[in-house]
Amino acid sequence: MSESDIRGIGTLGQADTVRRAFHCDRATQESCLFARSSGFTLIEILVVVAILGAIAVVVIINIIGFVGAGRIEAANVEAHQVHEAVIAYMQSNRADSWDGVVDPSGEADICIYLYNPGNLQARYTVTGGQIVDAYAYPDGKWAGCTWNCEQCEWQLEE
Repeated sequence: MSESDIRGIGTLGQADTVRRAFHCDRATQESCLFARSSGFTLIEILVVVAILGAIAVVVIINIIGFVGAGRIEAANVEAHQVHEAVIAYMQSNRADSWDGVVDPSGEADICIYLYNPGNLQARYTVTGGQIVDAYAYPDGKWAGCTWNCEQCEWQLEE
């Protein structure tokens, strides 16, 4: 559309509108067609942020569940190691049962059967070769866990 074509359109106000709408340098004529579609609108950005926020919430909730389950699993592994150490001690000494307490500063006889007795996170009471009670140290890794005597395992406090 030429300048003379624009002048032939109605009133002066319409001509200015048309002139602004079709005003492009020859070098940028192709980009003028897409000038209005560059960038993102505020609504589009807010929708993306909302979707990313919802995904982050779901991921964080699932990760928190895994951390708690991992702590319980590690506590139960420690209890199993203590039980195996008591059994090994009883077999070495040809004893039918053993009563005592297993903790980091406990009897050296039992502690030699543990992999790393100084890192125990709880004190275990053993009667007849079975763990009957366990106490997690408040500053240890199992703080917030309780020993379930019926199932012989650690559980998260509720």
